[in-house]
Amino acid sequence: GLDPNRQPGLLDRLFGAGKPVAKVLQRYEEVRVQIDRIGDRLDSHKTELLGDIVALDRLYAANLEYFHHLADYIAAGDEKLRELDEEILPALQREAERTGDVLKAQELRDMRAGRDELERRVHDLKLTRRVAMQSLPSIRLVQQNDKSLVGKITSVLANTVPLWRTQLAQAVTIFRSREAAKTIKEASDSEEGSSFTVE
Repeated sequence: GLDPNRQPGLLDRLFGAGKPVAKVLQRYEEVRVQIDRIGDRLDSHKTELLGDIVALDRLYAANLEYFHHLADYIAAGDEKLRELDEEILPALQREAERTGDVLKAQELRDMRAGRDELERRVHDLKLTRRVAMQSLPSIRLVQQNDKSLVGKITSVLANTVPLWRTQLAQAVTIFRSREAAKTIKEASDSEEGSSFTVE
């Protein structure tokens, strides 16, 4: 909305709005304040994003460590299931069949129920590990997006905002120069018009 080339119209002059220098300077000040606010908001976003990048690094490391712990628990669970299936349960079954003892048969049922519960837990751990593995690339993707935004903000703060300020300052200077030239012209015109001849 800042147009240094705009000439005041008839209505502007009639209603006392014909002081373009003051208006332009006031407009310049409003735009300068807006640019400063934009710069401050961009700086604030940059600070938040940099904090998020650090937090995402910690989250990635924690998730990776969790992934490795899950792998250890799964390996231990698989090993225990193998031991139950190949050694403990067959031995209990042979003993329950050999002795015909009701308590041994109940112990075998309890052991099978425990084995089934362990298998469900190992399965849940495998699902959790898969989710943890899939979240690792998504964490990095969000982090790269944040880094890209920080780069763009840095570019705007280093290039665009100073350019806006320079253009505003130039616009005001050009306007002042035109006003000064106009005043000089008016002074010259009145000097020519008031000249009188001496005889």
